[in-house]
Amino acid sequence: MATRPRTPHSPPRLPSAAPAALLLPLLLLGVASLAGCAMISHPYQLVDGTTVTDGTGLSLDAVTPAYALLAGGESVIITGTGFDSSAQVSFGDTPADIISVTPDQLKVAVPPAVIAGPVDLHVYTDAADATLSPGLWYFEDATGETGVIGFLKYNEIVGGYWSSTTDAWLSASITWTKDSSLTWWMIQAPGIEQCAADFSYSGATFVDLGSQGLSQLVLGDGDTNVTVPWSDNSVNFSLIGDPADFPFDASMDLAEIAPTGLPAFAVADIVRTPTSDFRVTSPAIESNTVPTITANPTIRWSGGDGDLVYIQISQLNASGSAYSQIVSCVATNDGSFTVPDLWDNWVMSRQIDVELTMARSSGGVLPTNHASSEIIGAWRKYGAAFAL
Repeated sequence: MATRPRTPHSPPRLPSAAPAALLLPLLLLGVASLAGCAMISHPYQLVDGTTVTDGTGLSLDAVTPAYALLAGGESVIITGTGFDSSAQVSFGDTPADIISVTPDQLKVAVPPAVIAGPVDLHVYTDAADATLSPGLWYFEDATGETGVIGFLKYNEIVGGYWSSTTDAWLSASITWTKDSSLTWWMIQAPGIEQCAADFSYSGATFVDLGSQGLSQLVLGDGDTNVTVPWSDNSVNFSLIGDPADFPFDASMDLAEIAPTGLPAFAVADIVRTPTSDFRVTSPAIESNTVPTITANPTIRWSGGDGDLVYIQISQLNASGSAYSQIVSCVATNDGSFTVPDLWDNWVMSRQIDVELTMARSSGGVLPTNHASSEIIGAWRKYGAAFAL
């Protein structure tokens, strides 16, 4: 067993705020850069809802849901008063087929549209007409693409190396994305079952929902709610919080949000968290005895019920003040992964920080445009070893 080369240092704590271009990687993995990633406001024009009636008893209250895909075909419910069998409906200039009519409700099939964004709802009867502006928001079909990305994570410092006891903490970072093929693992490594030295990612475009009047997101599973506030500093929803608020083995929903000038919506199953039996077995970073590690170690783990595992191996410099190099990998959750030797200079007896993150994918789909949630539920374990 190698001797300790210096006084153990306390592990770094993650910041509560960071520059927008760095926040996701800082909290997801601590090293990657999102250089070149952009932040945009919502791409649709913001408009105030107004209802126009002619005073004859015909009025419009709401459309539920207030969104549809450009292809149309979905059915929506129009609520109001004064409807009868003579009713005709159009969204913008396009007529809609009426499925059923009652005095206070119309069920209609949404017609197709060419351009995404809000349109007015018009209802005509033999006696009157009324307009709801905007009445419906059209979205491009984003099936199979990412609409929101981030994490809800339980962070834990493990093993006997550290100079003092460090409490666990909960962290979260969530941002909407311009629909794309971006996935969580793409920010961590070149691919699944792949590794890279000093990896960085660029190319994502994020949506600034804070400028749309959203102050927080609420994630809940029926027993536990986690509130993730908007951060102007990081330009996303972020949180450093109480680890007791992290629910293991949970499916969490996003409570309804209502961005300014956009339809209100909720998202079921937006994040799933790992089970509470995740253990790192090799190297034994969770033990009181500090393990040794080679330049191409085989990492082993068990439990967690995740889909992917993020592995980060970081070598400290001679003074112990910073990392001289970092190797990051994404592996399938099959219990074992051998990290290739990608080091420029592997130094014997040098301190090596070892991090494993068990990541469980979401099953959530955004109802507005059918985009997928890439918010992962994660359990991050951070320990130390010595280079062999």
